[in-house]
Amino acid sequence: MSFRDEWPRILSNNEYDGKQLFELIQNNNSPFQEVWDVRLLIQEIEHHLKTKVTDIPFIYKGSNNYVSQIDCSMK
Repeated sequence: MSFRDEWPRILSNNEYDGKQLFELIQNNNSPFQEVWDVRLLIQEIEHHLKTKVTDIPFIYKGSNNYVSQIDCSMK
């Protein structure tokens, strides 16, 4: 087992640049689809915070984790 998660690659086999994740998810092209259900995370955020996720402008890798910015609007 690896001590950290691998950064995903996109269809061109290049590293994912961390941009447009929300758009990629909506088009069923999430670079994380093999390891992380981002759609489920969005649903949980919306449910528990009673908000609507409107964008995920960027995501980047940190020390053994991913960090993301999520934009929301009030329901």
